[in-house]
Amino acid sequence: MAKVREKTGTFWEHTVELIARLRVMIYAIAISSTAVMIVPIDLESIRLSFTSPMYQTVATYVINRMRTDFLPEGVELLPLDWFAPFTIYIYVSIFLGVIISSPIIVYEAHKFVNPALYEHERRYVFLF
Repeated sequence: MAKVREKTGTFWEHTVELIARLRVMIYAIAISSTAVMIVPIDLESIRLSFTSPMYQTVATYVINRMRTDFLPEGVELLPLDWFAPFTIYIYVSIFLGVIISSPIIVYEAHKFVNPALYEHERRYVFLF
């Protein structure tokens, strides 16, 4: 027979815990997305000057790599509006931020769901 749980929380307590866990997930995504947007690939390339203030970040590297690997020869991408290149840069940065922070997202989701699982269900979760 299943073991009776000693402590159960109210709906509001569960909601507060879910909000706290979602906050940690959003902070992790925001920090990793910002790092992908700012941190250069090569630390020796940070010789910034007024004549050349640009350096290649992780997001620009991924965008350039996708452009060279997936576009056929002679095809040029044309932006639909003046904000489109920046939007693509933000989308790629957020996508990479989600990938980088996925261990934190999985951990927080597991810690939220784990108290609701029975002992035999927890054994199947730890197989992953």
